[in-house]
Amino acid sequence: MNHGFSPSDAFHGQYFSAAFASARVDPAALSDKPLSSVVDKSSGLVTDIRMGAGGVQDLTGTHQLKTIGGVQSATVDVDTSIAVPNPGATLSLSVSVTPQGQDQLTGLEISGLLPGTTLRDSGGNAGTGARHDILGWDYQNLTAKLTAGVAENMRIRVVATVTGPLGDDAVADSEQVLVLDPSKPVP
Repeated sequence: MNHGFSPSDAFHGQYFSAAFASARVDPAALSDKPLSSVVDKSSGLVTDIRMGAGGVQDLTGTHQLKTIGGVQSATVDVDTSIAVPNPGATLSLSVSVTPQGQDQLTGLEISGLLPGTTLRDSGGNAGTGARHDILGWDYQNLTAKLTAGVAENMRIRVVATVTGPLGDDAVADSEQVLVLDPSKPVP
């Protein structure tokens, strides 16, 4: 019994995510945000389907999904200001630090990651936690593996310390907000 489904009804192609809502949404609100950032489950988000954890998931928790046939999953870089990452996603991070003149980079720290996040570089350095000293790492090729099931927002901060030729230190810092759940506060 196929319950009215025919293989010719199947989707043949590629998609990053699919979200459906029962509420009317102003198209202008979707110009730079995904549907799941505009409408949540309590206000009409019916489903938010994404690939993750080895299969297809409904991030609203409402539906259990099953794939049939030749489903493949690929990892691609996505702008996190346009598409909210899944809990458990791997983020690509790049830190750019260029000391001036005779200054030497003497400290580089990244913080604000969710507890349990695993940070790695292309040189084999790795650590787990919310804060990491990444001096000496390949900080232009970092990945942060988020904790599965955790969708708290982050304020990722990078602090660089440079020491001048006379031994004087200067500190520069930069922050980037990463929203995993628009309904939760940004720290």
